[in-house]
Amino acid sequence: MARNYKEIIAFLLFAAIHSFYISLNNTFAQMHTDIVFVNGRIWTVDKSQPQAEAVAAHESIIVAVGSSSEIKKFITDSTKVID
Repeated sequence: MARNYKEIIAFLLFAAIHSFYISLNNTFAQMHTDIVFVNGRIWTVDKSQPQAEAVAAHESIIVAVGSSSEIKKFITDSTKVID
């Protein structure tokens, strides 16, 4: 019986963390960005992703790095786009 409770608690914890991640990702996707650089060659100094082709920034803070198609979702009418 105790094992079932542990499995339920582990599942609920996983579900909560997953929901938080999805919510956080959607928040960043909807964030206004001041400037976006696309279709470039960017060295990230991150061993897990050493290169990217696009960057989005808000108030001089990088909010996303990735492919041009991933970063284009950050573009709004007031975003300056550097291609």
